Amino acid sequence: MGTDLRVDPGIEKWATMRGRTIEYFRMTPKNFALGIFTLGIIPAGLYYCGVKYQGMWDIQGLRDGESPRVKKDDIS
Repeated sequence: MGTDLRVDPGIEKWATMRGRTIEYFRMTPKNFALGIFTLGIIPAGLYYCGVKYQGMWDIQGLRDGESPRVKKDDIS
């Protein structure tokens, strides 16, 4: 019923290359900048947006026609 798995040489070559990436990786200015952007700037931006807009929306218990936006005088 079952047959043997046919091996694709292209996939095997890619898998070997992917597995040995760490052996050939070098830290270059481009890699450093990409790492700082990915691990620093993006999380900091998300944190800033989270803090800035915290408490701005209140969607619990809304009735039809009510706005989810919290009024400035209601923010504690």
